[in-house]
Amino acid sequence: MKLMVQIDCVEHDLIDLLEAVKTLAHGAPRVFTQQEVPKLPSAEKEFEDRAYAIAKAIKPRPSQPMRREALRMALCNGDTWFDQKGEPDPAMRNATGALSKALRPFAPWEESPLEILCRRQREVVAKGPYKGKYQGTRYLPTSLGKRVREILNEWGVI
Repeated sequence: MKLMVQIDCVEHDLIDLLEAVKTLAHGAPRVFTQQEVPKLPSAEKEFEDRAYAIAKAIKPRPSQPMRREALRMALCNGDTWFDQKGEPDPAMRNATGALSKALRPFAPWEESPLEILCRRQREVVAKGPYKGKYQGTRYLPTSLGKRVREILNEWGVI
């Protein structure tokens, strides 16, 4: 039985690595360099289809004003420190929880399905007497989140 083994190493260690495994190899060892996979048209179509499906699933109804606010927070570079003036907002927490629940079918294995639309960055005070203290959360949209935001803007939702 032949097996192929992948070992990541820095370039200056390559010779030593090949010397170490040459006695165990069948035939001459080969070195492959990493290449980027080209963008496929089918992948672009799948991305668009997924973005439209997500936008349709999370589109707020008229009776869901907090969902609209949560979408603005998550997709438009929201910052809880500046947007909420440092005050906790339980209604926003509930709205982002409901948004995560609506996104669960699109990311069943994610800890938080909201992560497919945005990356949450915990902010801390950089200097002064409160250095290192929690200052809020900044929401940074992913590429999928940016596309969903564009779709929702086209629909006049946010």
